[in-house]
Amino acid sequence: MELLGPRAALVLSSAPERLRNGDTDYKFRQDSDILYLAGFTEPGTTLVLRPGHAETPFVMFVRPRDPAAETWTGRRAGVEGAVRDFGADAAFPASELDAKLPEILAGAEDLHFPFGRDAGLDATVSRALARLRAGERRGRRAPVRLVDARLSVHELRLVKSPDEVAVQRRAAAITAEAHTAAMRAARPGVNEGELEALIDYTFRRRGGAGPGYPTIVGGGANATILHYVENNAPLARGELVLVDAGCEVDGYTADVTRTFPVGARFSELTSPSTHNFADASSTERLKRRSSSETLTTSSGPRTGRRIPGPPRAGLAIVAVRQSAAKTTHILRHNKCAKGPWLRIFLPFWKRARSAAASSAICWCEFRRLTTNSGQTKRAADMNQSVFAHTCVELLSRGRNNEK
Repeated sequence: MELLGPRAALVLSSAPERLRNGDTDYKFRQDSDILYLAGFTEPGTTLVLRPGHAETPFVMFVRPRDPAAETWTGRRAGVEGAVRDFGADAAFPASELDAKLPEILAGAEDLHFPFGRDAGLDATVSRALARLRAGERRGRRAPVRLVDARLSVHELRLVKSPDEVAVQRRAAAITAEAHTAAMRAARPGVNEGELEALIDYTFRRRGGAGPGYPTIVGGGANATILHYVENNAPLARGELVLVDAGCEVDGYTADVTRTFPVGARFSELTSPSTHNFADASSTERLKRRSSSETLTTSSGPRTGRRIPGPPRAGLAIVAVRQSAAKTTHILRHNKCAKGPWLRIFLPFWKRARSAAASSAICWCEFRRLTTNSGQTKRAADMNQSVFAHTCVELLSRGRNNEK
């Protein structure tokens, strides 16, 4: 209320229920801003804050009690429950929003609401403003400034109370347990959907509301689809499987992404020389050339001249970057041409000192085509050398940052 000020009003509305198929709707999830301000979880809700109103600064429009409807869709708080259990100064049936809203908004100068997000709410607010403007000669003034509600409400949500932090920690702990369970269950032949079911089960068994967003379980090439949600392919030995899943607890959701091998383990990194990713002669030739030419990579500073990679070589990097706020999955991929290729996996840790990520683990896959009429031996050697120098460059930076 203090953030809005006495000359402002805030209007928020829950998203409408959506039909899934037949006569069945998708499971409803309350608008996060309404959940934050009122804790009210029912659909068909509109919340109005009017700090300058002497009698009813907090008004709710909700679904009324209906025994017949509640038999089918569950219990409702109703108008009485909104006042008694959720602290509203006044509550009205949702059907009265059009008639009551102009009276509540009268005299406010700033109107905060999420315009452009819900066509129904936009139309309701427009009608209320039109009625107020038509009655300005009778002293009923309409708001003169429209403000995006996110500027005010999200500023409040940005700073967490100790209780909110505790809930977030609980959501993170449950999420970690679910990811660990999925890692233990990942075996060749297991379906992606089985891991998704295990994760969802763990969320609910530990007291969470379920996943806070659609769970991603992608094995092999499916891991390269950023929003892959089919989760219906069998896992194969030696593939990497990516899991992006987070548990929701009391409206707060964890967000964790991890990638791990199926039926195998990552080997410990000892020295770049222990990995047969390039022959010594190619590496030495590139080192001599790098004295006058600098190869830049996505993780390093962009200084010097870039050495373009041959069109028939490919370098794919799948990275899981973990930061204090959120874990993100980043994919960089250059498509390879058809033909025989050599696959080499190189796991390594790279300590990054940047705002983007506090740590990262990457897996590099190099595909080199055999020499053919469209590719000379010199170009093939170049492929191998560029890959070798890139790995050496990343490993070197990782060791320097750890110091």
